[in-house]
Amino acid sequence: MVHQTMKTHIALPLLFLCLATPSCIAQAQSHSPEQQPIVLPAGEHQLPALVDQCSVHLKVNILTSPQELTGGPQGNPTVRLQQSVTLDEAGCEDFLSSVLWQRGFALTWLNQSARTMEVISLNGPMGREVLQRAVQRTVQEVLARPDSRMPVTVVVELKHVNATIAHNSLRPFFASLGSQPAALTLGTAGNGATLLVTGIQSQVAQALRIIQASDIPPAQPDPQSLEAVRLLCEKLEERVKVLEARLKQVTAPK
Repeated sequence: MVHQTMKTHIALPLLFLCLATPSCIAQAQSHSPEQQPIVLPAGEHQLPALVDQCSVHLKVNILTSPQELTGGPQGNPTVRLQQSVTLDEAGCEDFLSSVLWQRGFALTWLNQSARTMEVISLNGPMGREVLQRAVQRTVQEVLARPDSRMPVTVVVELKHVNATIAHNSLRPFFASLGSQPAALTLGTAGNGATLLVTGIQSQVAQALRIIQASDIPPAQPDPQSLEAVRLLCEKLEERVKVLEARLKQVTAPK
């Protein structure tokens, strides 16, 4: 009995030691149940209530101004869904940002470490602050979620196109966005190979597709075309020699 009690006293600390190790914690987390998707039923949803519902699913605080959300010409705005929507975490964030954008608002990060977002009116006094809250994302992250309407900044490393040329070429495509509070902003890092793009993620994704389609190596010349040019140059060279000889005969003193 004493021997069995000693084994029990030894085993318990070892068990707690194992549970405290990172490997045991990671193994326990890997077996934790995945978060269930959020289901938004068909019908009308009040916008403030929809924000609260999504904040619970995303496990974030979303700060809103009741005066802005409900003080517009529509009163308390609603979102009408003809079909139910099932969303995972990323889909919920993209859906909420798109709905708010359609209603004239932007969903932004106020403090990522504190898991706090804020809804800003695009036409309000803080509308110009939307792009100042852009979160840096990679090209792959932006293209993986092209429907998001949150402000982001992307650093694009170009391989074949000069950054200044790409910047000047892209501006006409997005010139119409200049009147919007959250327009697309392009810039260069000064090294000729880095392009900076800041804007709403859906617009940035569109710009990135254009950049990728344009950032390709120059086409190699056709060997047959080169040969044709070489032969033409030889013929022209011969004609120049003939003309020079005739010119000498004409201008030679008699």
